[in-house]
Amino acid sequence: PGLRFFFRGEGFAAEMELGASGDFVVLAGSRARLKTTATIPRATSALRKTLLDSGALKQEADFLVFTSDYGFGSASAAAATVIGASANGRILW
Repeated sequence: PGLRFFFRGEGFAAEMELGASGDFVVLAGSRARLKTTATIPRATSALRKTLLDSGALKQEADFLVFTSDYGFGSASAAAATVIGASANGRILW
């Protein structure tokens, strides 16, 4: 198994592994914050909507759950999607 990273806080608890192709894979069952902040990048907001529409993310109670593993191009994109705000993934994971 590869390296596993954790990102936890109020309203979220996610796990991530480095994928074989160098992507940043948030693991199924990870929880993302339901609410977003004013600092969320537009691209991240659009991605969260796409993930919800496709079923890769689904709302459960007061958070969002990854229904399958999902690969991101950067640790920051993964962190921002999980936290619902602008994020530096190199620091937060």
